[in-house]
Amino acid sequence: MPAATEDVLSREYLQEFYKDVVVPEEAPELLKATKGVSDCLETFTSSEATGIRAKLSREAPQKLDDNIFLAREHCEYLLEMLEDAHLDRAFASMRMTEGDDSSAPPPKFLFLLSGARSKVHDLLGHLERYQVSNTERVRGFINKMLPADFRSRLLKMQNDRSEAARGAEIAALAARGGTIAERFALMRSHQALRRSRLVKLGEAEGAFKALIRVVGGVPAPLLAFVKSLNDEHGPIEEVRARFSPPLQVLSKQCGEMRALLALFFAHPSHSPEAAAVPDRIAKAARELEKRAGAFLAFLNIQMDAAPWMKLEIGAAASKGLSTTDTVSVTVGAGNVFQVPVQLPKGGTLCWEFKLESKDIDFHVAGPSGETVLPAARHDSAGVVEGSLVAESDGVYLLKWDNTFSYLTGKALTYAVCVVDKEGDGGSSSGGEDSQASSGSSVSS
Repeated sequence: MPAATEDVLSREYLQEFYKDVVVPEEAPELLKATKGVSDCLETFTSSEATGIRAKLSREAPQKLDDNIFLAREHCEYLLEMLEDAHLDRAFASMRMTEGDDSSAPPPKFLFLLSGARSKVHDLLGHLERYQVSNTERVRGFINKMLPADFRSRLLKMQNDRSEAARGAEIAALAARGGTIAERFALMRSHQALRRSRLVKLGEAEGAFKALIRVVGGVPAPLLAFVKSLNDEHGPIEEVRARFSPPLQVLSKQCGEMRALLALFFAHPSHSPEAAAVPDRIAKAARELEKRAGAFLAFLNIQMDAAPWMKLEIGAAASKGLSTTDTVSVTVGAGNVFQVPVQLPKGGTLCWEFKLESKDIDFHVAGPSGETVLPAARHDSAGVVEGSLVAESDGVYLLKWDNTFSYLTGKALTYAVCVVDKEGDGGSSSGGEDSQASSGSSVSS
């Protein structure tokens, strides 16, 4: 594994690391099939066709995920055009335009386009599965950099809520008739937020500020690498330079298939070139599905073996309270100790505490004094953890009640963390002056 030195994860280091990695080339069958689509696309000379070709010739995205999103978008439009109902309408329109009174579309065309639909569906599956696996890879990467205590579990819980909210936002867009393009624009904006969150991890800012500093042994080069993820000339650009071009070609080829099929239905013709469209679409779909499956499998292997995944990270804090980010107090006999915490509506409050001995009552009160967590008695047998989501803005009180004891004070160590409803900011109590803490948020 790479040593944690200043040279690790620099662009120069990554150039050396990847110098012997051979990116699989496109098969001759794929080159032939996609050239057939490109050549056929050139036969359409309408202003609409010219505009489509100009759009396809624009500079491709540099980021791997952006190219995968673009290819997925093209595939979804292709599948929409290749649905049975759409094919029936399209061929009916073509027959009326050409004065053909036949009652059914050409069987050969249907056979070819049905086969293309199956391959585009498989191609889309390859793209989606790669992004799912990459999400899991990044999640594991983040988890290695966070302490194994209640705060990182809080962030995970909150991140799950944020992802569920993003999924609901996409579903709501689809339910109100949003287009495929609008849905993918929203998905790209979500991905940009995720990248920004990773950068905050590298900067140890926002919700990560109180977390990274208590992890044992996170190499500085790793934090610097994560911080530079969005830099145009940062180390990650070496990865993009090597692995993005095949994805750029793939997304463009999917776009050309989409354009050719749309023009074929919109501008029917008896020309030999037009009649060849279904066959060329079917061949290109078959070869692109093979290419996507093989290249994304290769890319998964490269991402699993990436040097930033292999850097040694010291063991995170074991289950229990962190000695650098907690507060210790003694709750006197007959007394109540309380910690006020400012919470926004929808924010999550999480706590953890441990008694040295004996027992104590604990409950949480809301902004109006109402009980939001009923009192329960806890002993010193282990660490007590809990959380709640604020139903309204205001100050919430965590209360340790020792009024039932007439003679014995109770030594208590606690930690409190707040993450806002978007999961992009937070605070954690700690230090000698932190008997009360309030959450702050930093937008990602």
